[in-house]
Amino acid sequence: MDLLLLIFEIKVVNCMFNEEEIIMKPSLDFVKLVLEKVSFDKNLFVKELKKSIEWLSQQEQSILYRWCLQQFGSKYGSDIQEVFFGGA
Repeated sequence: MDLLLLIFEIKVVNCMFNEEEIIMKPSLDFVKLVLEKVSFDKNLFVKELKKSIEWLSQQEQSILYRWCLQQFGSKYGSDIQEVFFGGA
């Protein structure tokens, strides 16, 4: 089980309801916490970043992008660009 799901099962931070199921959605702060915890490993960081942007709204993605560059830009700048904008 990957780290994001393990932590997510421990701390459910936000729920959205529809008729048939409950869809759990991590908050931006939770995503930041996970990324900080996995930042020691490039592949794990990129994997969790890709999953994170699938869950977040456009506004949250924009905030996360700026935060990632600020926190990890010197280490993973090109990887962050690729995750958010493809190519590179």
